[in-house]
Amino acid sequence: MNNYTWSHDISVRIVSANLGTLANHINIVEPILLLSTTGSSRRSKYHDLIKAISGLKYIQCTSVELNPTIQSLSCLLDNLLNVSFNTIIAYGGGSTIDTAKVISSFFQEKGSRLLEYVTGESNYYPAQRVPIIAVPTIPGTGAEVTPFATVWDKCTSQKHSISSADLSPKCVFLDPAILSTCPVHSITSSCLDALSHSFESIWNKSTTPLSELYATKAIRDLLEVLPDVGSIPH
Repeated sequence: MNNYTWSHDISVRIVSANLGTLANHINIVEPILLLSTTGSSRRSKYHDLIKAISGLKYIQCTSVELNPTIQSLSCLLDNLLNVSFNTIIAYGGGSTIDTAKVISSFFQEKGSRLLEYVTGESNYYPAQRVPIIAVPTIPGTGAEVTPFATVWDKCTSQKHSISSADLSPKCVFLDPAILSTCPVHSITSSCLDALSHSFESIWNKSTTPLSELYATKAIRDLLEVLPDVGSIPH
């Protein structure tokens, strides 16, 4: 057996009650930057989240782009340059959580800094981070527990990755009831995404006994529930 080191310091709180209890479970430092896509912000569970933080200072940004590009993220960073926030709540899937990771890293910088870093023109990478609370709305991406963010360059159609050991969200708030507000096709595709990630984890040359254990369990669970995804109450 190969030697390996495993560590994980993300606080995961699984809450089966209403998302409105979030503030009762997590110590949130205000002001808050609340991120979501336009579609996610129209769902009922998003409004439960708004109620949960209604007693706190917060700013909403509901224009997160699906598959965020360097160009859109640079504009977003420029718009937020003079905005003050001490916590980021990312309500959404992988695109929203990855956007939160980029903002967490480059929140004090102009958008051009991100472009220079991602394209390799500069190796400057900010040291300070804004804590992220991730509220995943779909299963599958795993963005809530990884230290990576994927960004696209729409000019070259290339995919880039930002990576840092401290880029993972500090807390993940899971409310299974959120799935009842998601379209069935979104849940199905994200479950299939999770299934492919699980197989990839087993085949990966860096797999460990622990990662193989988790991946095998995930595959069994997903194969059991996938046939019933269409029957989730909406």
